Amino acid sequence: MLNWTVRDLAEKSGVHRNTVTRIETEATAPGHSMAAVQAALTRPASSSLRRMAAAQA
Repeated sequence: MLNWTVRDLAEKSGVHRNTVTRIETEATAPGHSMAAVQAALTRPASSSLRRMAAAQA
């Protein structure tokens, strides 16, 4: 479990948090934004952890 907030997922995906909410509620059609969210969720944990550590530094 990643334990990410909508804001976390939006930042890691490079999309606005409202876009993540629309995807969650199926209020948006598949496209670039959904692909970006999917990519963020399927990245190896080590790369996500490195990005989080860099953002906090």
